[in-house]
Amino acid sequence: MLDPRRDLSLKLLSALGFAALAACAQPLGPREHPLVGRIWDVRAARFVTADELFDRAARARHVILGETHDNPEHHRLQRVVLDALAARGEKRVLAMEQFDSEYQAAIDAARARSSDAEAIADAGHFERRGWNWPLYRPLVQFALERGWPLVAANLSRADARAIVTDAARANGAGHARRDRGVPLYVGEADVLSVAFIEVEPDRSKPQDYADGASFDYLWFSTRAAREDPCAANRLRMGRVELVTRVTRAALPLRLSRELAERTGLEPATPGVTGRYSNQLNYRSALLVGAERVELPTSAL
Repeated sequence: MLDPRRDLSLKLLSALGFAALAACAQPLGPREHPLVGRIWDVRAARFVTADELFDRAARARHVILGETHDNPEHHRLQRVVLDALAARGEKRVLAMEQFDSEYQAAIDAARARSSDAEAIADAGHFERRGWNWPLYRPLVQFALERGWPLVAANLSRADARAIVTDAARANGAGHARRDRGVPLYVGEADVLSVAFIEVEPDRSKPQDYADGASFDYLWFSTRAAREDPCAANRLRMGRVELVTRVTRAALPLRLSRELAERTGLEPATPGVTGRYSNQLNYRSALLVGAERVELPTSAL
């Protein structure tokens, strides 16, 4: 006869096993989610076609593309947007947070010598492993082939250390958000914010993903294949998190300053009427690499 205590132990182990399997279950296949591939106009509260989005982006002075950094589909879609804008005939500035501002001169010099993306990455000290260079290389190569200026939009390490006391500002959502990201700091109404969004199995309505103050458009995609998050979290270091949060906190200010330097204009500032004056008066800025998800306290 089976020992009751052993019987209870076996039942508990079985229950834990089923619970672990349930936690890893995928209720919907990668392409079965009803939102995958669709584009949601947040303000109009309706779905739009890709061409409608491209036409709207072509009319905007600044376009912000918010991604999940490790999702290859988001980078593919960014290239789709870039190609569509280029096809509409207007040259822009491509600003990337993956390059630190202290290497801007080196990037410009490398570009004058070569049209190879690898040379630009070397000059800009691109952290190939940390940023997964193969995902970003097509964007850099695009700028080279199309003759678009390439701007290093991230703070240097020295600048990041100088504002370490302001690190708490990084606790909000990503840089593509209109209410507290780059659009707010650019200080102009003519900014279009597009967020590439990974679908969630239990969220099938577009309204579940953003409110009207966050983004202009949501472009839904499948989720990236990732390793066990628990194992990954154990590898995270608090010090690395702090440096990352400080750097990303100041990205909007860095981008605004860089665009001003490129045009000879000061960043837009609010006047006594509440309207912005001395705005960046050209249709050129397009920022890619703006992370749209909120940073967990234990993740990069």
